[in-house]
Amino acid sequence: MNETQRTTGTGAAIGAAAGALVGGLTKGGGKGVATGAAIGGALGAGGGYLWSQHMQEQKAAMEQATQGTGVNVSQTADNQLKLAACRTTAVQMG
Repeated sequence: MNETQRTTGTGAAIGAAAGALVGGLTKGGGKGVATGAAIGGALGAGGGYLWSQHMQEQKAAMEQATQGTGVNVSQTADNQLKLAACRTTAVQMG
């Protein structure tokens, strides 16, 4: 499973749970829960997909900006972008 699929699935699951809760509280009964879950799942999946695309675009831009410098761009498990420079490319100050 790639990163886009993972964040889309996570967004769908969180959205479905939140939607079911809101649907159950506002409409009551099984129909409200089901409708809320469906709407929340769709919105969550869309949000997860858009977030993943945004992160991929940022990573690509950072890779392009650091190309040829010896700086590596990576994405952590918690969706943070990390820059790493090897010792030979580090800038000495002073």
